Amino acid sequence: MSRDATKFHLDTQYAPGLLNPIIQGLRELEERLAHYSLHLYLPAIDHQCVDSAYQAVSEARRMIEQLAEHSITVQTWCEGR
Repeated sequence: MSRDATKFHLDTQYAPGLLNPIIQGLRELEERLAHYSLHLYLPAIDHQCVDSAYQAVSEARRMIEQLAEHSITVQTWCEGR
């Protein structure tokens, strides 16, 4: 991604505000995948695929939550709160 792109906001944007909707979207995908795994009849290979996708989405959500939390901690410390 290029940092030279035209900026669309006048004010500074912070990671937690941008990442929270992403986290919520990943939670929704986790719920959907869990539902598929628990409630749908799937061939074994497809069930494994859905379970693997669930694990991948769960790990992505956890990592992004950690990034957002780290950003809040750093921002709070930098601002002297």
